[in-house]
Amino acid sequence: MKTLSANALCAILMIGTAGFSCNRSSESGSEEVRVEMENHIESSSEVETVTLGSGDQVIKVPGDGWLSIDVPILVPGRYKTEVRLAAGSEVPVTCWLEDYIDNKDGRAYNVTGSMEIPVSDQKDQLSIAHVDGTPLNSGIHKMKLHIQGGEASVDWINFTLLKEHKGSPEKLTQKTEGDKWVVVWSDEFEEGDLPDPEKWIYDIGDWGWGNNELQYYTEGRKENARIENGNLIIEAHKNPNGEKWTSARLTTRGKTSFVYGRIEMKAKGEVDFTVPDQLGFLTGTGLFMDGDIEATVNLPASFSFSLAHRVSKFTWLADVTWTGWSSFEELRIKYDNPAQPDSVTTYDWEDTMRYSVGLDYLLSNRWVLRTGLAYDETPVPDKERRTPRLPGNDRTCVDTDS
Repeated sequence: MKTLSANALCAILMIGTAGFSCNRSSESGSEEVRVEMENHIESSSEVETVTLGSGDQVIKVPGDGWLSIDVPILVPGRYKTEVRLAAGSEVPVTCWLEDYIDNKDGRAYNVTGSMEIPVSDQKDQLSIAHVDGTPLNSGIHKMKLHIQGGEASVDWINFTLLKEHKGSPEKLTQKTEGDKWVVVWSDEFEEGDLPDPEKWIYDIGDWGWGNNELQYYTEGRKENARIENGNLIIEAHKNPNGEKWTSARLTTRGKTSFVYGRIEMKAKGEVDFTVPDQLGFLTGTGLFMDGDIEATVNLPASFSFSLAHRVSKFTWLADVTWTGWSSFEELRIKYDNPAQPDSVTTYDWEDTMRYSVGLDYLLSNRWVLRTGLAYDETPVPDKERRTPRLPGNDRTCVDTDS
């Protein structure tokens, strides 16, 4: 078995194919791959190769048409995706890039979201539509460039590495049963102004994240992610940098990965007691004094089995989920006032099942119509263990949205 270097992979693809270029900047170490579209593999219909007055050779693609290409990616990571093209009419024209077109699960992997093609007063004026953050693994990517809304003339597609993906050096695998637990990873968010770079990395970009999200995820921007008073604050802001929205997306990928285990969440807040005048003497004992509180919750284990099957523009969905609520024994609220006893609510809950079916219809690249039905069992076994705080009941939900 022979192992090829990234440069060897690029060289093999370039043999006999003048439409590929693979470059690496010696100063920044950045990776860049460009595919000239006259060297596309297939097309949805007859396309025309023309030479513009500027000397650029382009492919004219009809509305709702596509071109397929093979793209050699040398380094896994988040990429800036740029498409140089021109709209063939004054009507709005968009494009989007589909990856893994040879997948066996019938899905369309949109890795750019919908990119608007700038409209120019000059005919065949080429411009660049782009997004940041397209996720690409190393290897050969079989892709389709889709044109929607009208004709477009396409010159090339360029991919520039923004952030390399690296494997997690630490992998934690734990059992899900037992009475004695040991904390193996935690973050109390008590130091610094920004999330700890030894534990977290930022996902970046505005490629839509598979469902046409509007926000641009930033990196190291306090307005979007910061540490305050022992809390991690993530905020979305509207149009601060020219984008529609900005926010932050944090992950431990590349730092620590987890297989199974138990997740514990600690919530902090304040308590404000209202004591009737006739019982005011109780405050003299130290009870019912305003102050800080905290509660620790051990989230139950769950297991899901899901199916998705796509036929043309329809995607059929089904899911079965088991949740181990029997492990949730109590909710204990602790007060910083030592005179105030803990507030404890005990639970004798049962494990539950949730069943759901759904249907998606791809109306366009921008719109997906969805409908679904779900039946969710309550963990509360009977009325004796049902409380006003958590009433609980079996639920049947019907949802339709877009």
